[in-house]
Amino acid sequence: MKYLTQILFLLISFSVNSSELPMLSDLSSLKWDNRIILVNDVQNEEHVVAVFEKNIIEINDRDIVWLIIKGDHAFTNYPGTLSEDLLNNTRNRYKMGKGQVILIGKDGGVKSRHDHLDLEAIFSEIDAMPMRQREMQY
Repeated sequence: MKYLTQILFLLISFSVNSSELPMLSDLSSLKWDNRIILVNDVQNEEHVVAVFEKNIIEINDRDIVWLIIKGDHAFTNYPGTLSEDLLNNTRNRYKMGKGQVILIGKDGGVKSRHDHLDLEAIFSEIDAMPMRQREMQY
C-alpha cells in the first residue's frame, strides 16, 4: 500500500507539473532555457528514443529538449503538452530533410545539421560552446 501511495503521488506530481508548462507550439518559447535536438523522419525512432533515454543524465545536465518527428507524430522529453501546430511550425522554420538531426542552441540559433544522430559528437559540440563552458564552472 505504501508503494501504491508513492506511485500515485508521483503521477499526480507529473500531471500537475506538466499542466503548469505552456503548450509548446513553437520552439522559440524554449529560447535561453534549453538546447534542442530535432530529429526528422528517421527509420527507427524507437532506437533514437532508446539512445536519448540511455543518456538522460547527460541530456538533463545540458538542458536539452529533444524532439523526434515521424510523420504526423512526435516523440519528446518535453514535459508539457505539444500543440497540433508544433510539427508544421518546426518543419517550416528549420527546413529539415529526411533523417536530418539539427542542434539548436539556447540562443535559438541552429548550431549544426547532421545526417544521422551522433549524440557524443553533439555533446562535444555543446560542451565547447561558451555558454556551456560557463555553466560547467558552477
